[in-house]
Amino acid sequence: MKEKGFLSVGTTLSLLVGVLVAQTYNSTVAIMKELVENGEYHTEVRPLKDQAQVMRVTAEFEIVSIVRIDDVTQSFTANGFLLLNWTDELLSWDPDKYSNQTLIHPVPETIWRPRVVLMNTLEDRDLFENDVAPVFINNKGYVSWVPGSLIPSSCELHMADYPFDKQTCTITFLAMKYTTSELVFVPGSLKVKQDFFIKHGEWDLTDTSLNVTERLSGYWKGSAIQLTFTMKRRPAFLLINIVLPVVFLSFLNLLVFLIPAKSGEKISY
Repeated sequence: MKEKGFLSVGTTLSLLVGVLVAQTYNSTVAIMKELVENGEYHTEVRPLKDQAQVMRVTAEFEIVSIVRIDDVTQSFTANGFLLLNWTDELLSWDPDKYSNQTLIHPVPETIWRPRVVLMNTLEDRDLFENDVAPVFINNKGYVSWVPGSLIPSSCELHMADYPFDKQTCTITFLAMKYTTSELVFVPGSLKVKQDFFIKHGEWDLTDTSLNVTERLSGYWKGSAIQLTFTMKRRPAFLLINIVLPVVFLSFLNLLVFLIPAKSGEKISY
């Protein structure tokens, strides 16, 4: 009897869990259908009920690693991702009507996102055009999008103090298609985040900054994010593997004068 009672309770709990999961699933589907898939949401229009208002996008940057600093191509390549947040006034709902569901994850292409391009690029300018990074939206319409990529950018490198040099490189992201009267970036932090940063073997990242600037092109003025990275080269590797062997060989060359002139070893040396 006890075994049957235990099985009965277990079966009931399993059914309840199944119902709760179904409610959450059904609620999410209902929210998606009502807000995103209703045929009235347009991804090309800023999600502001009053289009005279300015869309404010909070921006941060997380650097994962320094990939390459190339003095030949005058380039700086970083691995990292943007953290962009904004409020979508068309994607808010009452959780009480949807089983207290407060978060959805729609496909990025189905909602409005700012088009962000890399200004000082060496390759593709639209780094995040086809990015499938997840989107998080809460019931108040607060959207979080975290696109990431390898970021190859041009950088003017000064090699006069090599191998004891310091280099400063910038990465500039521009909000395309919109003027500053339509969209502006707001810095979420004045420094580049380094929560997941992997140290480079040759370079130390000594300082960073994040600033919001404006870029002009004729009558058009757009908002931009400028990231600045200050790096100091670690000379130990070069000194041990290049400089010291050269100095040592130069010292050995002086020893040839200590070998008698008639010695065959002097000729071979």
